[in-house]
Amino acid sequence: MIDLKPFEVCRMHSNELAFYKNIPIDMLEDTKSSLRAKGTKKFRIRFRGPRKVGQDLRDADQRQRTCLKLFANRFSVYIK
Repeated sequence: MIDLKPFEVCRMHSNELAFYKNIPIDMLEDTKSSLRAKGTKKFRIRFRGPRKVGQDLRDADQRQRTCLKLFANRFSVYIK
């Protein structure tokens, strides 16, 4: 189980909804298994990173709203 403490979000004075953010993409599987081991069953992963306009063939609105796992270099975790 990995330590997610460095990626925790201080939510005391903000409207932040993410529980963890800016986690490197190479920690994705470890993070998922760690959350499941803690008993967290429902969570959402949002990928973060650059939008590769030349390689991403989706329309402009979709590219602005979301980042594909293929192009992501970091991700955030939202607990449902």
